[in-house]
Amino acid sequence: PLAAGFRLTWKAAGTGRNVAYRVLRKAGGGPQNAQDGEALGEVRNTTLDDAGVPAGVLWHYAVFSMRGGAACHEPAASGPHLRTAEVDDLEAIASDREVTLRWQAPPGCRRVEVWRRRGALPERHGDGTAVTVAGNGAHDTGLTSGEAYGYRVVAVFPDPGRPSGETHTEGQTVLATPVAPPAAVSDLRASRTGKNVLLSWTPVPGATVQIRQASRLPEYVPGLILPSSQADRFGTLVLGATSN
Repeated sequence: PLAAGFRLTWKAAGTGRNVAYRVLRKAGGGPQNAQDGEALGEVRNTTLDDAGVPAGVLWHYAVFSMRGGAACHEPAASGPHLRTAEVDDLEAIASDREVTLRWQAPPGCRRVEVWRRRGALPERHGDGTAVTVAGNGAHDTGLTSGEAYGYRVVAVFPDPGRPSGETHTEGQTVLATPVAPPAAVSDLRASRTGKNVLLSWTPVPGATVQIRQASRLPEYVPGLILPSSQADRFGTLVLGATSN
């Protein structure tokens, strides 16, 4: 296995010189002739890296020895081979006594499993408590605010080569600490003097305030909770603003 594919190796054909090797890849079954499948190239050595293999597909490979455009009758064959992939764009949004996880599942994935441990990241698939998954996310409730929780998000793929018929990835991990969100600013005031705008509001106890500037009011629902990494969607941060 390679990071995103497979390295193929084979023994040289015992047919003398001027021999090339045509390598093919095919989904669902082995190539039957030198034109049956996706050609990965012709080489004169005995190795080839297939570095861009789509995930979630059972691939079969064949290597035909070639001379003068003519192919051997029986290729060297290998397969099926499955490349797995992790979920993408994993994020955790913590609020009071709950954590919401979101991700994008990889292609060919049968399902995604989420495992949770209190105070540490799960070390592997099956370590900790299973969290119910719904689509490309999970909503974990009944937690203790102020305590850290570790999550491992694992992609599960079909694999007929295993007794269970499945294989799973190592998983992506994230730590999150549920916390009660601060009260919202409710009395924002603005006054303009020439090119300057003065904003004022009542400070929120125990919280800092960010000021975002945009050309128009963003679309949002009051009380929306989101990770700070997504704050840019509401405009450009105004530097040097004070919380009063």
